[in-house]
Amino acid sequence: MEFYLSGKKNFRKEIATIKPYKGNRSEFQRPVHLNDARDFLVNKYDAIVTDGVEADDALGIRATSGQREDGRVFCIVSNDKDLKQIPGLHYNWVKKEWDEVSEREALRSFYRQLLTGDATDNIPGVEGIGTANAHKIIDPFTKEQGMWQTVLEEYTERYPNGYYNKSVKNALLELGQLLWIQRTNRVRWEPPK
Repeated sequence: MEFYLSGKKNFRKEIATIKPYKGNRSEFQRPVHLNDARDFLVNKYDAIVTDGVEADDALGIRATSGQREDGRVFCIVSNDKDLKQIPGLHYNWVKKEWDEVSEREALRSFYRQLLTGDATDNIPGVEGIGTANAHKIIDPFTKEQGMWQTVLEEYTERYPNGYYNKSVKNALLELGQLLWIQRTNRVRWEPPK
């Protein structure tokens, strides 16, 4: 098993201009024994503390780096819905569910989040579009280009004068880079050409 913990530095805080990344969180909401739990994982299980990226990114990169030396595949063990952007084997220990996420479904998960945003991380989306509507809008598409075009059209239609004082394309580039969990073959998100 490999454990990953997010370090203090995070590139997302530097690129977030629409709203402060995780700006809705307070130091007072942190669990009392968080630092002790982190120290335990580092000292007992050699947990890797990331620098410049989040633990989610390290998991995404590791899980998409191919098979392990012993021939087994990687499995992401988490209950974080954001990690469904990463293709491969997943296990949710809370629900006790296994899931094999295809590349197509991983992309759909990302593009649905571009529509809904991520309130937990203070990333806005299209006002009024929730999870169910995002599924209806994105799920018919099988190729990334179609997913991107429909998201671009949705934002352009709803925000013809721009989004948070930015052009829709520039806003979507920022939102996409905030939401995208990194992989070995695609570290920073860019819209498809």
